[in-house]
Amino acid sequence: MSSRLWEVQQAALGFPYSKLLPIEICTERTLLLESPSGVDELTQFEFVQVTIAIILGLGLTDILRNLGEQFRNRSEIEVSWLQVGASCMLLLVILIYNLWGFWGALEVNWTLQLFMLQVSPAIALALSAQLIKVDISSGKTPEAQYFNNCTATFTLWATAPLFSMFFSLATTGNVNIAADAARIGVAILLVSLGLIKNRIYHTVVLSVLLLSATSVVFFEFQ
Repeated sequence: MSSRLWEVQQAALGFPYSKLLPIEICTERTLLLESPSGVDELTQFEFVQVTIAIILGLGLTDILRNLGEQFRNRSEIEVSWLQVGASCMLLLVILIYNLWGFWGALEVNWTLQLFMLQVSPAIALALSAQLIKVDISSGKTPEAQYFNNCTATFTLWATAPLFSMFFSLATTGNVNIAADAARIGVAILLVSLGLIKNRIYHTVVLSVLLLSATSVVFFEFQ
């Protein structure tokens, strides 16, 4: 490795030359960085977790900022409870299922294929956060914006349970009939929300999904 390239790498990473171990001694599974207490290992799980957390963090930021903007401008716009409910649902899915629930993948022997099965739905959820938020300056009501973007939003959401099913199959090699049927059922409901633009239907289905997700949080993640 040329000395100039080495200097560029150490400058980009922010480590002094003496604190960075040569890349040649890094194993396939870990990246070794020298710390004052010895050698730390960045595992495959930590690498994947950090990557997904960054992607989902962008989505969380968009949702929370937009909810704050709506509250600040509540005297100027009409609040859509469908949009607020969908935002809360997305927050719950990101925080619980994709961040906290990801600890279930701690012992996975990661490959590029498994990495893509986890990153793809994270990107889809983060992108949907852009679609579901209210543009206060557009001149359209929040509910009109919600229905304008609901097809793309809920189609992106539907990829999450499907990718979860494929990930489970790839890591365990077994088909869990009950869990996979539930995932497919949720995906079908989400796609139906994108196709059926009816306020009552959206209110009922979103309420059922939100209550179901909340129940799972209390009973599965205790």
